[in-house]
Amino acid sequence: MSQLGDPTDFDYEAINYMFRRGPPRSFLDRFSPPANTRWICDGCKKEALQSDTRFRCLSCDDFDFCQSCHETAFETHPPHEFAVTDGSMTAREMDKYLLPYPDADSSSRAAPDETKQPTLYPYRPLDTSQHEIRLLALLPGAAEDEIACRMAHAPLFAKLSYEALSYTWGDQTAPVLIRIDGVSLAVGQSLAGALRALRQTDATRYLWVDAVCINQRDDVEKSREVQRMRHVYVQATGVVIWLGEASQDDAFSSDDAMALANNQTLGTFICGTDTHWAALDRLVRRPWWSRVWCLQEAAAAARPPLVLCGRQTASWIGLHDACRKLPDYWKRTRTTAGEEYALASADLTFQRHSSIRNQYINGEHFRLLYLLYMTLAWEATDPRDKVFAVVGLCRSEDRDALPPDYSLNVREVYLRTARHLMTTSLNLLSLNTGSPRLYPSAGAGCQRLPSWVPDWSLGASRPPPLWREGCYAASNVAPHTRYWPALMPGDDPDVVRLVGSLIGRVQHVGDVIVADATSWAAPAWTGFYETIRSVETFFRQCVTADGPDIDLDRLLYRTRFDWIWRTLIADREYPQLSWSWPASADFAAAYHYHRERAWGRDTGSTEENTYHRRAYPVLAKHTLNERRVFLTRDGLFGVCAKNVEPGDVVVILAGGDMPYILRPTPAASEPDKEAYLFVSDAFAYGAMDGQVFRLHPNTEFPIA
Repeated sequence: MSQLGDPTDFDYEAINYMFRRGPPRSFLDRFSPPANTRWICDGCKKEALQSDTRFRCLSCDDFDFCQSCHETAFETHPPHEFAVTDGSMTAREMDKYLLPYPDADSSSRAAPDETKQPTLYPYRPLDTSQHEIRLLALLPGAAEDEIACRMAHAPLFAKLSYEALSYTWGDQTAPVLIRIDGVSLAVGQSLAGALRALRQTDATRYLWVDAVCINQRDDVEKSREVQRMRHVYVQATGVVIWLGEASQDDAFSSDDAMALANNQTLGTFICGTDTHWAALDRLVRRPWWSRVWCLQEAAAAARPPLVLCGRQTASWIGLHDACRKLPDYWKRTRTTAGEEYALASADLTFQRHSSIRNQYINGEHFRLLYLLYMTLAWEATDPRDKVFAVVGLCRSEDRDALPPDYSLNVREVYLRTARHLMTTSLNLLSLNTGSPRLYPSAGAGCQRLPSWVPDWSLGASRPPPLWREGCYAASNVAPHTRYWPALMPGDDPDVVRLVGSLIGRVQHVGDVIVADATSWAAPAWTGFYETIRSVETFFRQCVTADGPDIDLDRLLYRTRFDWIWRTLIADREYPQLSWSWPASADFAAAYHYHRERAWGRDTGSTEENTYHRRAYPVLAKHTLNERRVFLTRDGLFGVCAKNVEPGDVVVILAGGDMPYILRPTPAASEPDKEAYLFVSDAFAYGAMDGQVFRLHPNTEFPIA
């Protein structure tokens, strides 16, 4: 927070909108580029310089050998494979791996005819015993020449010199024909543009490109090669990020932007026109930044990637460092919302990628749920890749449990993923709030999934979860101690049987709250004040039998005041910046100030812009949008998804940080017994720290 000063409403809106449910800023700040210039060999335990040859084990989470220890790795560390980060083979030496041309009489060697269907490229099987990969040799040519290539088969661990391309597939409906070994092959326009930009006029350039170097028609090969993609990017002598063709008003199309990327005249850029801000904003909104595969491709690069947009290039480090400086200028030169938004967007976009990359290249591996949560709003051409694209960056237990397998359909992949994650935590349930089974008119996603299985293909179409890692502890049995999930055995793979406590049954629900940007904006806050009146009226009518004429002030201040102000912000501070729970008592005074204004009373204060007063409506908007409040028969008050109904039950399940709301339904196989559908995560005042969980007996909940 010290870098940015006290955040304004615009700060919250810009960061929350851009970051899209990602990790908090405080989390990202802990992972700035490492200052260490040495590493320790896990064999001889000697220190080595970063410039020394380093062999990294591709099977272990953090294991490195120096050159001498690697020579005996077969005996000392079998049977794992190692990656070396100093490719030294020349392009001429690479030519020995080129495949011979197909049969010279083949009609496919004729000049391409774009009115006909292209010939399917005749892929040769890879020799897995030699760890072969395919490489695309991009032949030299002029800008107007047809794209011509050769195909090579080469052993991955032979110190090859090649570049791995990271790009978005884009629209595949209008393909472009290229020639590989004289055979026509259709590729997407994005890839064709990248090849034209990378092609040299006088030398062959060796590339690894997933769409071409993996036989996309062979699911067995595809599954195997996708598992090795992180190895391919680790071994590459360079990784090139293709953002697409430059347009006239993009940041990369101007000299100012190149100076920015090279850290030469950052101040000039910052003080530039609104056009500069708009161009930078568009740059970080390009599809590459939200393509799920790109996270692994940038993270696994042994060397900082090269960023390419049109014909302009910039180093990853230069662009990253420039964006890291933007908050300083943001703090000093706030003039318009547009400038603030562009600065927040650029800084956090690079932080998101760079934090993952910095951890990964230093031997850190991630929990699968964390990466799935971080990439919730990101896109993938194949819905299965929402899981497969991130599992390569995960801990070995996640990689071993969920290897990419394209023989499985989307439903099977998501079902396996959910069951695996539930062995250690139930927090994935929060990512399934608003299950598509309860929205039959949604018309999107994998509709046949059980209600407890998140449909990762839905992206950001559902409200963000109330859950934040480390923020709540509803199933704790003691401070810092909680149950592991208790999955009971069953015959139906679509039903998960969980153990927990029923803590209430929903009796009343409030109106759905829509927190739009206009009516909730400062300083009028009309939408927020309407919500205050609505929630307090709902509360008054529910908790007393005396009707709407009860003295609400006396009720709130003597018995239930904390219920209201803490619930409206889920009892936390600064969402998306850092997770702090419970919220500071300063927010009680802020709520009282807004409540007085909402009911048209004099606040007795002339200071309308104190930090907590400005922050409270933003926190409430983040918590309440597309949600509603509820009250149980026993007086449990909280916030839940908009599809919760009276009669739903509130439970705390062993291994979950949040209360959850389930819907009782007759069991299909046993009509005399209840089964449940998962509906929503929930914030329930007084039930977030384990005390309520410990007071109720445990029972089994079969969830379909």
